[in-house]
Amino acid sequence: MTILLLSRDLLFPSRVRAAAEQQGREVITVRDPKQLVERLGNPGTTLVLVDLTCPGLSPVAIQTAARQSDPGPRLVGFGPHVQEALLESARDAGFDQVLGNGEFNQRIGSILADDPQD
Repeated sequence: MTILLLSRDLLFPSRVRAAAEQQGREVITVRDPKQLVERLGNPGTTLVLVDLTCPGLSPVAIQTAARQSDPGPRLVGFGPHVQEALLESARDAGFDQVLGNGEFNQRIGSILADDPQD
């Protein structure tokens, strides 16, 4: 199954891709929230990883678009731990999991392993 990643960072996509390849998973990276919303309806996407610092991002719009497919993909948001309001906005929007960048980085393998692939 497919993992959809929204990130403008140069390091996170390569780390996610490496962890996904170890598990035989495909990662599609987009750099713009509009592209993410457009791809959320694609069948086979089971996990969506969202860099909450992307310009123009609306956690509510992402969550709403993700929930339109049934079953919707699991949403995991990540961002700087010092930007508490940003992380809280994703929690309030209904993201399944929200992590600081450091924790996301440390746990990427287990985050991907927790994703149902059937």
